[in-house]
Amino acid sequence: MTDRDRRPRNPRQRREQPEKRSTTARPQRDTEPPEDPRAAGRPSDPALFHRLARFARPYVRPLGTAVLLVLAATAAELAGPLVIKTAIDAYFVRSGGAPAPDAVPGLVRLAVFYLGLVVGGFWLTAVQTRLLLATGQRILYDIRRTIFRHLQTLSIGFFDRMPTGRIVTRVTNDVEALSEMFSTVFAVLIKDAVVLAGIAAVMLALDVRLALVAFLTLPLVALTLRIYQKIAREAFRRVRSRLARINGALAEYLSGMRVIQLFHREAAVADRFAATNRDHYDASLKELRAQSVFRPAMDVLYALGLALLLVAGARTLSGDGAAAEVGLVYAFIDYLGRLFQPIREIAENYTVVQQAMASAERIFALLDTPPEVTERPRARPLPAVRGAIRFEGVWFRYRDDRWALEDVHLAIEPGETIGVVGMTGAGKSSLIQLLVRFYDPTRGRITLDGIDLRDLRLSDLRRAIAVVLQDPFLFDGTLLDNIRLGDPSIDEAAVRRAVEAIGLDETVRRLPEGLWTRVGERGGRLSAGERQLVAFARAFVRDPRVLILDEATAHIDSETESEVQKALRRLAQGRTTIVIAHRLATVRDADRIVVLHRGRIREVGSHRELMRQDGLYAALVRLQEASGADVLDFPDGIFRRFPIEAAGRP
Repeated sequence: MTDRDRRPRNPRQRREQPEKRSTTARPQRDTEPPEDPRAAGRPSDPALFHRLARFARPYVRPLGTAVLLVLAATAAELAGPLVIKTAIDAYFVRSGGAPAPDAVPGLVRLAVFYLGLVVGGFWLTAVQTRLLLATGQRILYDIRRTIFRHLQTLSIGFFDRMPTGRIVTRVTNDVEALSEMFSTVFAVLIKDAVVLAGIAAVMLALDVRLALVAFLTLPLVALTLRIYQKIAREAFRRVRSRLARINGALAEYLSGMRVIQLFHREAAVADRFAATNRDHYDASLKELRAQSVFRPAMDVLYALGLALLLVAGARTLSGDGAAAEVGLVYAFIDYLGRLFQPIREIAENYTVVQQAMASAERIFALLDTPPEVTERPRARPLPAVRGAIRFEGVWFRYRDDRWALEDVHLAIEPGETIGVVGMTGAGKSSLIQLLVRFYDPTRGRITLDGIDLRDLRLSDLRRAIAVVLQDPFLFDGTLLDNIRLGDPSIDEAAVRRAVEAIGLDETVRRLPEGLWTRVGERGGRLSAGERQLVAFARAFVRDPRVLILDEATAHIDSETESEVQKALRRLAQGRTTIVIAHRLATVRDADRIVVLHRGRIREVGSHRELMRQDGLYAALVRLQEASGADVLDFPDGIFRRFPIEAAGRP
């Protein structure tokens, strides 16, 4: 059977393959991810509040206590106008003006009582505000922890597609928007809701007719809130989206500052950032325009309500018994001001609520993102690992991209060392990503000791495999921490043995604090070669059964590499080892060498066997020797001599 016969027979699958092949098989980041992943069906505010309320359930007791304090503080606030009404009716209206001398003690008692209400209300408000603020911070702590834990469950494909800056925005800016709501607005809104209900009840109890007049503007208030909600929410979404783009651009430009300065692209990059910044500026102006209209609208509605109440109050005072109604009219004017005070606060904080709801949409969209690679419900623990690996008819592609691997069949025996060579985009790194289950095959399967990787526990699988990448990542901590990565089972003595075996001991002795020296962000205080040696020690100390080296010696000079090769040979003894490399010296001693091109295995054999076959690998070696270089490269023209359809299954 030829390679052509083994291609997918499903015509739909054939149509999905783009005619023009990309230059790389690695996943490409989305340059413009959708502003809102849930845009097709955005949740309503009640739905968002319901989901946020789940985070508040563990704190029902402090929240309940805060609500009781709010009720008590509101009662004290509502009693104030009634005390003044009593003073007016009992001591001023009945006496026809100035109170009688014998009324002074009564007025003093009312004044002291009124002062007590004010002080008591202040104390109750301070306690409930502090309680709500502390509870809000606990809720936000839980939200951040939930987001971070969920991020750790997501597959590498998500991080390949989503710019880092946008993810950081979810955890920082969007959670901060919720922080402002929980820490300040939430406390205010609870109080305002209770005050509104209490004032409405007291006004209805005092005089239904005047109360209904005072409430005439409330439908207009509700309508204004509704209109503002529709306009402002979309504006807040745009602002948050533009802010995420700014963060993403900053993260990219700061990471690539060396390249920007080396190629003198500061002006061009500044222009691109200015355009991104301008988009955020324009979106912010639209948000501010909505706010600038909404807040004065509340003041106009209050003035309208006050005018209506004055007209109704004047009619009341012009009738019989008008003198007895002076205190009532005063109380209603006072209560109307108090009624619109929480409405004003709602108006002032409604912007924050809308910003928080827009951020909540984005946060829950992230939390609703499912991991693409998961453990099966009955995943098996991995027994003692021998290291036998099988690729059985593996096809794989990154989403809708071209096939990165096509019908790969490869058997690797325990303890065998396999070299993998191929041009950029040939599928070398895709093999590794599948083997550690960063991705799952589109079709076919991969087994370890005869067990499908998808049937194994992820923790067991990754504990059995150590990977050393071309560009190792070091954390901003000590050298010791970067080698053992917080694993409590690895003591300092084991780290020192690994350091000595790899040949990093000389570097450690030169460092001011040895293993306890901080290496800086991304290991910036170490050279590229030293960072690579740290990655080797990190793998060595874990004693893996399967070792993967992905261009692991690319940043090491030839002199250092000779020492590293000795250490790697010791490390590879008794272990299954897969070496991806361009350097001939790195792969020529492998038990077998696999030649990949465009996702297909072209040749398999030892260095001697492949040289005798006089095929693609032999041609590459001869080109390398003729050029005097130490790198196996794939000139474009070389494949014309070896048509891909001519290669059979290895």
